[in-house]
Amino acid sequence: MKLEGKKTYIFGVLAMISVGLRIFNLIDDETLIKLLGVFLSGEIMSVRSAIKK
Repeated sequence: MKLEGKKTYIFGVLAMISVGLRIFNLIDDETLIKLLGVFLSGEIMSVRSAIKK
């Protein structure tokens, strides 16, 4: 399975799931910030990789 063109969407969905978990009080603010940091960094790297090609 190739992930070309899908990595940005995957990271975006993971970020939205993290926010959803916070809305339903399943994680705290600190955990949300850490998760968003990881997922949004991954999203930026995948966009940069796509632009570079």
